[in-house]
Amino acid sequence: MTDNKFICYLDILGFKSRIDEGKFKEGYEWIIKEIVEPFDYPDKVYLLSDSIIIISNDIKDIVNNSFSIYSQALHKGIFIRGGLTKGKINTPQELRESGNKLVIPYLGKAYLKAYNLEQSINTAAIRVDEDILDEINDIKKFLIKFTEIFPKSESNKEKTFLVTDMGNYSVPVSIFTLISEEISNISRHDHDIQKFINTFVLYYRALRHYEREYNVAFNQEEINKKWLNILESLMNLSPS
Repeated sequence: MTDNKFICYLDILGFKSRIDEGKFKEGYEWIIKEIVEPFDYPDKVYLLSDSIIIISNDIKDIVNNSFSIYSQALHKGIFIRGGLTKGKINTPQELRESGNKLVIPYLGKAYLKAYNLEQSINTAAIRVDEDILDEINDIKKFLIKFTEIFPKSESNKEKTFLVTDMGNYSVPVSIFTLISEEISNISRHDHDIQKFINTFVLYYRALRHYEREYNVAFNQEEINKKWLNILESLMNLSPS
């Protein structure tokens, strides 16, 4: 069956290099057992190694579910990157077994577009397809425009990112805190300082945006302290 639906492709970063690490494996299994499996998904979810694919007719549903997985993973020190779009999706009712082979269905062009969106960014965040912005007005206040400081390619441009779940403006603060705490564990994340910096700046921009747009007061002194801790950690990583 082919339907026109929203799809979010989530990629668990560092999976291949960290799967033997006890804490990472424990966190990954916790995400699957406590976050992914209990959800009451109205449509389809596919789990494949380091990929989580969510499909839904409802944009609010897919935003809440995908962002919950993203934010809860950070509590376990696991970074996720994603792409959200809409398009034609092949949604078979079940996976097919053929002898000793498990046949994973081709999900269609929208899946490939979501995958390419995820691959196009160098930030631990969820990118939203600019082509669908006109039909998702209900969630626009949860999106931020951001040009990456360290893009994947030289031809950088402004991109759209999902930075919170539905209506909870305190989420960017907690995510900024969780990401800043992981800087001391950067060796576990392939020493990818550029991805860290992109993510820090994205969420700092989100904090300032919500302060201006929705008159939300954040503790700037605490945020500044986190920036200083980040700079101290980065300095300690550099050779003396």
